[in-house]
Amino acid sequence: MHRSITLDYITVTQGVVTLSTDDGSTVTLRAGDTVVQRGTMHKWGNPSDEWARLTSVMVQARPVVVDGKEMEADVLADLLSYSVPGLVRGYERCDGFVWKAYRD
Repeated sequence: MHRSITLDYITVTQGVVTLSTDDGSTVTLRAGDTVVQRGTMHKWGNPSDEWARLTSVMVQARPVVVDGKEMEADVLADLLSYSVPGLVRGYERCDGFVWKAYRD
C-alpha cells in the first residue's frame, strides 16, 4: 500500500478496478466511477485480465497528520508490485507532483 499527501480525484474511464484501504475495506469501481481521497493509505488492483484506465488529478494539500505524525509521500512506491510483470519497469518524478511510469 502507499499514501499520497495530496487531494486526489480519480475517475475510472475504462474497465474495472478495486481500491483497498488499510482498514481492510475494498470497493469495486467501474467506468464512470470517481473517488476523492486525501492521505488515504491504499492500493489499486485489477480483478480481470482486461485493461483498466484511470484518470487522476492530484492537488497539493495541507500536510496529512496521522497520530500526530506528518506523513510523507509514497506515491507509486508499490506500482511495480501490482502492475503487469514486464509492463512497467520503473517510474520517476518529473516535476512537483507529476510522476511518469515507463516501459522498456
